[in-house]
Amino acid sequence: MQRRAVQVLVVRVGGERLGIPLAGVVEVLPALASSALPDAPPMVCGVVNLRGAPLPLISLRERIGMPAVATDPDHHVVVCLVAGRPVGLWVDAAEVVTEVEADGVVPAEGVVASRHLDGVALLPDGLLLVYDVRSFLAADDALRLDSALAAVTEAAGSRV
Repeated sequence: MQRRAVQVLVVRVGGERLGIPLAGVVEVLPALASSALPDAPPMVCGVVNLRGAPLPLISLRERIGMPAVATDPDHHVVVCLVAGRPVGLWVDAAEVVTEVEADGVVPAEGVVASRHLDGVALLPDGLLLVYDVRSFLAADDALRLDSALAAVTEAAGSRV
């Protein structure tokens, strides 16, 4: 019988190693220069121009309740699909893709209380908190983000 495995991108935020299911990851980029995005939800730390389209950036650190820090050129942006749209997750570092056996992931409810946590992976070198990035934008946050992006896009279009 073949065991099912899930691929997870391991990222570092603060001193913690966290996991993001690879199925939702589009690409990993080096840190990008960003601009403020007025009227965006609080977890949105800016917006970048990615190949001609605005990409909102969410601070993973702030989304999971860690204190904010200054951005650093060594940081990474993990582009994911969140609420049906591409969003960049600002992380300290994207480290490696690892495979986790499905039976090696314990549901979060039994271990840790966190709104965005999907489960805890039991790895040979320790625990890995695996986050459900699809939960990072509530419906009202998604609407607010759409409105903020539309305003920026409209303003940029009027300058052309």
